[in-house]
Amino acid sequence: MTRTMVNRGVWVEGLLLVILGLVSLAESTRLVLYTDPNLLRDWLGPGYYLLVISIGLLATGIVYIHNHGRAQTVAREATGGDGRHRLIASFATCALYLVLIEVIGYLLATFVFFVSMFTIVGLRSWVHKLVLGMVLSGIFYIVFVKYGGMTFPRGIVF
Repeated sequence: MTRTMVNRGVWVEGLLLVILGLVSLAESTRLVLYTDPNLLRDWLGPGYYLLVISIGLLATGIVYIHNHGRAQTVAREATGGDGRHRLIASFATCALYLVLIEVIGYLLATFVFFVSMFTIVGLRSWVHKLVLGMVLSGIFYIVFVKYGGMTFPRGIVF
């Protein structure tokens, strides 16, 4: 694959993220401005949640387009250029996560998932993997279980 094809693919991917971010930003703004607050049962509501997600999508697309050359170089150096093994390992990690979430519960399985994925993508420092795994697991727990009111499997451990 030539370098121009890679750059074109990065541009297409980044622009898709930006377009999705803009469309969802418009929809979330409409929901925030035109939804009757008396009809909503929770303070988060559909509009504000979508607003945060759309801003994240928009920012991700912009940063992705801006840093595409550097990210390709770092990814090739970290993995030796072979993405097939990372893809297979990522699918295996997702399958393991589906099993672990029922056995050890959402919080601990999510921590194991994040640490495994950080290893697959090439993060070398175990301290960073463990800290990021704990922080992201905690954030996801707070967002989905506490604020979102979702029920996840408790498992044997937690």
